[in-house]
Amino acid sequence: MRVNMPIYEFSERQDKVVAEFYEEINKGVNKFGNYNSYHEAYAVIKEEFDELWDELKVNASKRDLNKVYYEALQVAATSFRLAEEIYIEHLK
Repeated sequence: MRVNMPIYEFSERQDKVVAEFYEEINKGVNKFGNYNSYHEAYAVIKEEFDELWDELKVNASKRDLNKVYYEALQVAATSFRLAEEIYIEHLK
């Protein structure tokens, strides 16, 4: 069952997700640096999305939601890195 949370209210759970989101961004930047091109960014985002999709296709009774959560964080973090790089390089 899905729980609909108001958009502008944050809980400790959401704070934890945000903290882990930023940790994932920092891990990516520290390990790989900036993307070399938008094509590379696309490839990384697609790879992470494909990994998320693989986890979501697992039968619900056997699905590991910790893996789904981690893959979703990676999709968000890699996408954010691209948006941030575009902003800093071209829109700031």
